Amino acid sequence: MIHFIVNAHARSGEAHNIWNNLEQILISKAIEYTVYYTEYPGHAIELANNISSLACEENPITLVIFGGDGSVNEVYNGITSNHKYITLGYIPTGSGNDYARGLSLPRNSEEALNLILSSTSTKLVEHGIVHNDGNTRKFAVSCGIGYDADVTYRVANSSLKKKFNKLKIGKLVYTFLGILQIIQSPKLKAHIQIDDKVVDTDCFYFASMHVLKYEGGGWPFALHADPSDGKIAFCLFYNTGRLRFTLNLLSSLFGKHGNPNRKGVMLCNCDNVSIELNECTHSHTDGELLGIIKTLTVTSCNKENFFNVIN
Repeated sequence: MIHFIVNAHARSGEAHNIWNNLEQILISKAIEYTVYYTEYPGHAIELANNISSLACEENPITLVIFGGDGSVNEVYNGITSNHKYITLGYIPTGSGNDYARGLSLPRNSEEALNLILSSTSTKLVEHGIVHNDGNTRKFAVSCGIGYDADVTYRVANSSLKKKFNKLKIGKLVYTFLGILQIIQSPKLKAHIQIDDKVVDTDCFYFASMHVLKYEGGGWPFALHADPSDGKIAFCLFYNTGRLRFTLNLLSSLFGKHGNPNRKGVMLCNCDNVSIELNECTHSHTDGELLGIIKTLTVTSCNKENFFNVIN
């Protein structure tokens, strides 16, 4: 039995037709399955929690996520117990699909389904945990505060996402709106602690904390990320003028921002990151808005809490 959590509204509703095609494949192959459709934001958390509560040594469960990175995030947060008896599969149907990209999973839906049905290989994958005002949330790809979250806010509130998805260039909406956001991105003051190292800056653009290498539809901000090393891959853009910030962003698009001689970028791996800003700004987890905040702490999960993902 395979359990599918399906976000049929992903990719601006196109996912509905994709799922119908995949369901015909399941039927033709006589695959035993159950499908649960998400009906509102946060519903996948509830569904994953209910499904995972059934998992045990005598009843291992295969749970497949059909949707975008936001759907992955909700399922991760819904699995609060019995994760050792759950195997996750993923069929990407979002705009960015950075979870699939970061784990080198097929981004074609039929190929992804065929992998799930035929693969005998799995990979143990970590997740990050963000803490703010007594609340915690897991993330599967990345979380961020500042510029990258400002872009996420723009994307979430723009009609361009739906238009770009119809043209099958949905991931480019992050790049397009990201360029516009450069002009408006504020310079903030920040106090940052990265394990035992302290960084104080009067010119903070953004920090992103990664499990996987990419965010925002393929921006390789954290090519040093390893999803199985138990570490958070940290990326900081700071201490430059707006022109240099723009050049650093462009270099990151090609993975060149990690040059140790490049001013205004810090990359490292760590266990814990704490950030305190002088003003509130946007934050995100896996491309979903977390809130307008000024402080957050990010930690890596313990290895016994890694998820088992079909690859």
